[in-house]
Amino acid sequence: MRIFNGLLAGLTTLLVASAATAALTVLASSTSDLSNIAIGEEFTINISISTSGNEAQSLGLRAANYNPDTSEFVVQSGEQVENPDFDPSAPVVIQFVSATVPASIFNFSPSVPFGGLSNSASGVEEIPATGIRAGISVNLFQGVSVSPAAGAGPEAFDVTFTGLEEGTTTIDIGAFADYSDTYGGGDNGMNPASVTITVVPEPGAVAASLAAIGSVFGVAAVRRRR
Repeated sequence: MRIFNGLLAGLTTLLVASAATAALTVLASSTSDLSNIAIGEEFTINISISTSGNEAQSLGLRAANYNPDTSEFVVQSGEQVENPDFDPSAPVVIQFVSATVPASIFNFSPSVPFGGLSNSASGVEEIPATGIRAGISVNLFQGVSVSPAAGAGPEAFDVTFTGLEEGTTTIDIGAFADYSDTYGGGDNGMNPASVTITVVPEPGAVAASLAAIGSVFGVAAVRRRR
């Protein structure tokens, strides 16, 4: 059974409550070289969110769409069904380790970023949702502001993964239809982000492979001389 089977599955959903005169902006970075993550290496994605106005009345944050086609199941109309895109040979490129949410985002007074948001997110991995998320995701934050703050943020989130199998995957930071429907906000005032991770073999494994190839050619050369 795949490592992510049975887990609920781009990262983010950020919603503007009414008109798109204000924008929520997501930034993502890492101190690791995401183009050269070794198998077994742990790395962290640093995410910040901020708003340019006071219309951020609902907010969600999701690390989504990584490891597509590795889940046997998807959520469809609230039901868990078989994933038609499941590929048992697809690599599980990265594995979720942990996530950190800033405590300040939950405060209600005296002067609070995002107006005091109460988090109802699960903080665990979730399987894909048909028409909403193509891959595995981590639900980091979701809530409604009681008193939207103008120009709030930036607030910082950290998501940590481990390189698991050789391959490339992308973590998306964007709005998804389920949040827009729930809060009636839409995502036209949101500036998303994404990061791409490439996991490569450990240097020792590469050296061992090259040594094995060299040994084969060496034996062949000796046999030819005989």
